[in-house]
Amino acid sequence: RAPDSIHHAADQTTSIARYRTASTALTGANIPSAIYRGNTLLASATGNPAVPGFPGTTPVGATTALRQIQFQATRANTNGDILTQGTLTTPATNVMLLNNNVIVSQGQTLAGSGSTATISSLGLALGHGFSNAGYLLRLTLSDNGSANTPNVEANRTDIIFQNGQTIARTGDAVSFDPSETWDDSRGSTTTTASTPNFTFNLSVLNNFNERLIAGWTNNANALNDQVLVYINAAGRREVVLREGAAIDLNGNSSNDDDAFVESVSNNGAEINDRGEVLLVVNLRNGAGATTGQALVGFDLPITGDVNGDGIVDCNDINEILSNFGAEDPTLDSDVNGDGIVDGNDINVVLGFFGREG
Repeated sequence: RAPDSIHHAADQTTSIARYRTASTALTGANIPSAIYRGNTLLASATGNPAVPGFPGTTPVGATTALRQIQFQATRANTNGDILTQGTLTTPATNVMLLNNNVIVSQGQTLAGSGSTATISSLGLALGHGFSNAGYLLRLTLSDNGSANTPNVEANRTDIIFQNGQTIARTGDAVSFDPSETWDDSRGSTTTTASTPNFTFNLSVLNNFNERLIAGWTNNANALNDQVLVYINAAGRREVVLREGAAIDLNGNSSNDDDAFVESVSNNGAEINDRGEVLLVVNLRNGAGATTGQALVGFDLPITGDVNGDGIVDCNDINEILSNFGAEDPTLDSDVNGDGIVDGNDINVVLGFFGREG
């Protein structure tokens, strides 16, 4: 229940509390399941329901029925939309559904991915994000093997797919440092073809399209190679948490608890519309031994809040003007992350003017 608890606590503008799920069997080849809003059926795998058509090219399983719904992957927004992961009957193909319409499927060549490879995996059920700003999916593309067969590591590319476009992929720069890139050689304890590594393990977003992505990088230090990246609504990317960071467990504002981030868990995270984050992390001590998990909370600057005072106002424009013309992506004044402080950054501030974190 931890992920649902995090979802409700962290995001007061997006909640699935109004939805309920039902399953009439726990074992067997067929597990009838459904999602309701009140007493209204929104998605069902009972009986033999029709699955609506696919966008673009027809992938594997386009004419088969929905067999099972993955409740852990169910998300809802305040517009009344539902995102969920399901499995078709024959073949047993995983799909993502938006309002009971399939948007991506195993075996599909994905328009907007920048690749002709097909989807081989939809990632971990708890690793997908959804809000009024749309969906944020973890997908794996492969150019060899069938849709339901794990693929050789060298032929795989992991991507973060948002509303029809790829926003991050294996090999891309993590943030404004071009030397650190997303990497799939460390995302699993095994490197066999049957259990390949993954680059990303978490993706969430709020209603302002401010996003968090967790995954592994090519950092030479294996004890610091998993990161949490914040992408603001204008596209600026910044590492906000890294493996090995000290955690204050007892709340005394001092890192004296011998507790460090071992990894960002895929078991739950949220960022709400005020930039407040709740995140589950796995912990280790200074000797490297795993010690458990912690629920970590912290605040991130909302888009346009250059000086970090919690409100987007004239002070943020003045901050940009004081650095105007600078070509330094590390400056907070570079609001859109394009490497130069200019009028485009002022326009971002004006677009969010008056918003409070």
